[in-house]
Amino acid sequence: MQQLNAKYEAPWRVTASVIKMIVSDGSPELLAFDRGWGSGACDDGTAMPRRGDRWVVYYTSNSSIGAAQVLESYPLASASLIDPRLRENVR
Repeated sequence: MQQLNAKYEAPWRVTASVIKMIVSDGSPELLAFDRGWGSGACDDGTAMPRRGDRWVVYYTSNSSIGAAQVLESYPLASASLIDPRLRENVR
């Protein structure tokens, strides 16, 4: 892809610590999420989070100790524009 587009950046994957839950009582300590899913066509251009960045991660899990399946992830500033629960609960 870099040969076709010099600005192309490979998709990324990070592991993050959970610091606050908005819905639910149980939470895994860590969540892994990514962009691109192995394809440049699926990469939405969101920059990789850096240490200390606050993100909102929507996930589901069969149990509080089960492996979480991340459904969506967004920077806090972006997610708070569309999810009213964040404006009330996240500071």
